[in-house]
Amino acid sequence: MPPPNRVNDSRNTDIFTHRETPKMASVALGVVTSSTDPANRGRVQVSLPWLGSTMWAPAVSVPGSASSAGYQTGDEVVVGFDHGDPSLPIVLGRVGS
Repeated sequence: MPPPNRVNDSRNTDIFTHRETPKMASVALGVVTSSTDPANRGRVQVSLPWLGSTMWAPAVSVPGSASSAGYQTGDEVVVGFDHGDPSLPIVLGRVGS
């Protein structure tokens, strides 16, 4: 069997299985559940209740803070998705003060 086509076409397809992958057209709200990244990569653990999951996400730094990108457990955050992929969240910032 030939290897899967690794060229991404204009459709949103998984390049290894050729299945359609879901897309997120906007940003969403999430809640930080942990700001202690075990891999020390500047990520925070964020809960996305509407998606029914909790995952580690890289976070944009909060000005004036050094540790854990300045996020604290319980912070409500704005989450974007790399290329619209819901499995690739990025924390863009905090909501409120």
